[in-house]
Amino acid sequence: MRRGSKVRQVGLGADLRKAREGCRMSTRSVAERIGVSHTSIARTELGTRTPEPEEVIALCAVYGITGRRRDQLIEQVDGTDFSTAWLATGPATAQQITSLVALETRASEITDVSLGLVPGLLQTPEYARAVIGTGNDAEWLLSTRLARQALLTRPDGPSVRFLVDEFALRRVIGGNTATRHQLEHLNRVQENPRVRIQVVPRDAGVHAGLDGAFVVLEFPAREPHVYVEARRVGLFLTRPQDVEPFISGVEDIDSKALCEQSSAKLIRRICEELGEV
Repeated sequence: MRRGSKVRQVGLGADLRKAREGCRMSTRSVAERIGVSHTSIARTELGTRTPEPEEVIALCAVYGITGRRRDQLIEQVDGTDFSTAWLATGPATAQQITSLVALETRASEITDVSLGLVPGLLQTPEYARAVIGTGNDAEWLLSTRLARQALLTRPDGPSVRFLVDEFALRRVIGGNTATRHQLEHLNRVQENPRVRIQVVPRDAGVHAGLDGAFVVLEFPAREPHVYVEARRVGLFLTRPQDVEPFISGVEDIDSKALCEQSSAKLIRRICEELGEV
């Protein structure tokens, strides 16, 4: 790939598709406006083609995108990024979230390793609001996080496995009531045959997850990706040599995690310890 990483390309395509749909335009009508084929527009939106910067500039003009947002889209194409990792900085930037959602949608299997908190795809509104806190982007972050959870019930969605540290379940977030509701939600979610929740018990000792939380995304026709986030800075890894340690890490954690049935029992026990609401 000549410009940008694969992840950057997927994110750009998703952004441009959203902009086109917001203008209620077809790929053919857009293609006619800027002088390219409609298949080129479609491939760009799917993330299988990297457009030239001039094409993105033209698309922004068609969609009425100006200012800093226009500059960000152009940077996604013209940025120098010859590695396969992309670092998205700032407070949960739209680029970062868009790329993550696009990759989750295309994945066939997702493994989410979480230490400090219940994973975002499993968070209840109460719990998520307590985690996100307040701020200018709080409502957007909350609505985006909850919208992502549709992935778990989509008929053609991926299989999702969550490896969650026991300490994350015992951490009271938003008060006892919110935490209890969250734990009850986890056991309800496990009724979905495509969702697996396994708890790493607190007596498991040292395991690969102690290095930090991460998500492994596997695809039908491309190499696995890894997403790591800390303080709202997201790092995507796609090179096999970068991804392999995380794949091995999942195997190590899996060997120390409880089975699904034992995990469900432990979640219920922790819930009972919080008392009645």
